[in-house]
Amino acid sequence: FEGEEPEHFATMRKVLQSQDDIERIRGFRVLRMLRGPQRLQERMSYFWHLHFATSTAKVAPPRWMLDQWDVFDRCGLGRFDELLLEVSRDKAMIRWLDNETNEKESPNENYAREIFELFALGRGAYSERDIQEAARAFTGWTIRNHRIKKIGLNHDDDPKEIFGETGNFDGEAVCRLAAEHPASAQRHSRADQEIRNQVRREWLRAWQVGAPRRAYRRSSASARAAR
Repeated sequence: FEGEEPEHFATMRKVLQSQDDIERIRGFRVLRMLRGPQRLQERMSYFWHLHFATSTAKVAPPRWMLDQWDVFDRCGLGRFDELLLEVSRDKAMIRWLDNETNEKESPNENYAREIFELFALGRGAYSERDIQEAARAFTGWTIRNHRIKKIGLNHDDDPKEIFGETGNFDGEAVCRLAAEHPASAQRHSRADQEIRNQVRREWLRAWQVGAPRRAYRRSSASARAAR
């Protein structure tokens, strides 16, 4: 399958969207890294998939993971602040870190903590108060009918103080503040080589065990049948 055409990959993706089979989705993504027309983009998408670290251990339906890969494809070679915002609006991430239960009367700090500790800054660059205030900013971001929706009644629109700045911040503002923080660039420069090595290990392991090849053959056959 050297030199697969972009149209063929597009057909395969449509088939996978309807099948909700995570093994086929994994095989499809590995195939695109190895044989796709935009292999640098594919490897960067996998880099960001490992960085933001979601999985079907908690995310369902599996097609939401396919949708999240689309975010990495679209934003993975661009600005980090834009990527961070799009990931924050992503169904798989909202489900993975429980922002569905983050409401004004009972803030859930999971996503705020992860965005500071793992995704953007690293430990030592923020305080517990920053996490609490950022969690308030993300209140009301949830999922309805497979779409992201901001529920105004569940959002805390009172002033918040984050990194010493005070304002009526929402989730978009938190993403901007985190991306602009000096620790953000330092965090990613330290993590870069470690994640590169992990990317290499993970996709080689996946290809060696044969699952992607089997998934590719099944997806390819389905795509041909759909033509």
